[in-house]
Amino acid sequence: MLDTNLSRHLTFEDFVTLGAVNADGTPNEEAQAAMQKMSKTKEQGAATTVWAATSPQLQNIGGVYLQDVEVASYNPDAYDSNAGKRNPGGTFGVAPFALEPNAAQRLWVLSEELTDTKFDVQ
Repeated sequence: MLDTNLSRHLTFEDFVTLGAVNADGTPNEEAQAAMQKMSKTKEQGAATTVWAATSPQLQNIGGVYLQDVEVASYNPDAYDSNAGKRNPGGTFGVAPFALEPNAAQRLWVLSEELTDTKFDVQ
């Protein structure tokens, strides 16, 4: 998570729903610790994108998910209902739903509809 001001668009209720603050307005210390663990500088946040665009290691390789300047692992067990408790604020690699062809198709169609753009990709 990058240190940006995107949260300026969130309401107090959003912060409560996300677990960042408690309903009484006090900070959720567990959430703050998790956020600290996963926060990145802008340079760290850009590193994977820059690596993806320039690395010879990825030449002629497509359709992979990248995370922290490496190809992300796939571990469906990391996405059970207790994953957040085992690794609060951590990352878990590729989510099972990210590899679901029907979900990908629905997202593609929705993206085309929302952007009013048709892509002819085979």
